[in-house]
Amino acid sequence: MIDLRTVPHLVMQPPQTDRDEAFSVAERVRNTVKHKLDRTWKQFQKEQMTVSIGVSTFPLDGTEVKRLISNADKALYRAKMHGKDMTCAWGGHSF
Repeated sequence: MIDLRTVPHLVMQPPQTDRDEAFSVAERVRNTVKHKLDRTWKQFQKEQMTVSIGVSTFPLDGTEVKRLISNADKALYRAKMHGKDMTCAWGGHSF
């Protein structure tokens, strides 16, 4: 059985996408996943599921894959620390 609290979530940015567009894509993914889980995830029944996403962009937040993943992970945990159920960009805005 998978414990969803321990599964990391990471959104990788599509090529030639700036931070604002990557953030918008992440928000669409977050809302879609959240609403699908609410209705169809029977094994982990909860009133409401939260989905948090961290975003980092090349080259603003790093030029190496390891740095980009690390910064996206830090943004993810920032989202979780500020109430969950949101998207945070490493060097930018959150929603």
